Amino acid sequence: MKYIIFLGLFFFFYQVPNQANAYVDGKTLLSGCKDEPGSTMRSICLGYVSAIADIMRSSSVGNRKACLDKKMKLTELIKETVAFIEKSRLDRNKPAAELITVAFSNKYTCEKK
Repeated sequence: MKYIIFLGLFFFFYQVPNQANAYVDGKTLLSGCKDEPGSTMRSICLGYVSAIADIMRSSSVGNRKACLDKKMKLTELIKETVAFIEKSRLDRNKPAAELITVAFSNKYTCEKK
């Protein structure tokens, strides 16, 4: 009986760290952004895109900067994200946050003063 409990606990603790390391990659984000409005995956897309947009409105991310107008609609930002990921087939395994950051910094460049 102790052996069975030990095995159960071993598998439980083995799985917890693997789930904690999960992140959304470009393929998952692309799928979510194309999903039906109101779905869980679509909500994940909305969350990722709006979070990165909020961050990039006030600061740069690494060496990437984007000048996003506060009046921009989230749907416009999602369309740009989807277009960028569809164009970047080789980069779809990268983290979604990285892809969104690159998409925004490439599309919404800041004017030099």
